[in-house]
Amino acid sequence: MNIGRAFTYMFEDESWFTKMLILVFLFIFMFFLIPLPIIAGYLLAVAANVMRGDNRLPSWDRIGQYFVDGLKFLVALFVYLIPIIIIAGLLGLTVGGGAKAFSTTPGPAWGRGLSPTMLLIQFLVWLYSAFVGPALAVLFLKTGGNFAQLFNIGRFFSIITTCLGGLIMVLLVSMGLGFVLSIIAGILMLIPCLGWLLTLFLAVYPSLVMGHLYGQLARTCPA
Repeated sequence: MNIGRAFTYMFEDESWFTKMLILVFLFIFMFFLIPLPIIAGYLLAVAANVMRGDNRLPSWDRIGQYFVDGLKFLVALFVYLIPIIIIAGLLGLTVGGGAKAFSTTPGPAWGRGLSPTMLLIQFLVWLYSAFVGPALAVLFLKTGGNFAQLFNIGRFFSIITTCLGGLIMVLLVSMGLGFVLSIIAGILMLIPCLGWLLTLFLAVYPSLVMGHLYGQLARTCPA
């Protein structure tokens, strides 16, 4: 995977500023939920372009298609996350109850009374939740967005096992980029107006980086 290219490709597009500005606008109003599928669909289109060897940012003349693609992806993502939600709830009850039973000091219960097995389960749950988005994106790209194929459980887990190295790389880049940009955003927020505008662009930037990496992953993953 060409990690460095994912950080710079968007600026090679002659209309990169306008395209990113529209994405920023959608991010601002994401709490209305309607822009969320459009954003997801656009980032999938970014990844699809990269998978085909095209590093240009997609145009914004297919918003309807982006909405449909993003909605299909988000529905499938929610379904894949249901086991995590259930397990997390059970872990919360188990950890909370166990911690209260054995704790004699005030303070948060999290982290007390945890067995190595519980810690391992928590780690596996976190790892699955970190991999499910990228793996599902790869499955979406390889199946052309076929909604039924998004629930091909065998192929989904085949992508995770076959492309584990790439998924780990994407995860590490995501964590590192998030850490660095959070520091930069904190500094920029101290600058009135201009700093806030630049912070909005910083919110969009890592999504475009991840979109490019997902496209590379889909292109190289044999599953």
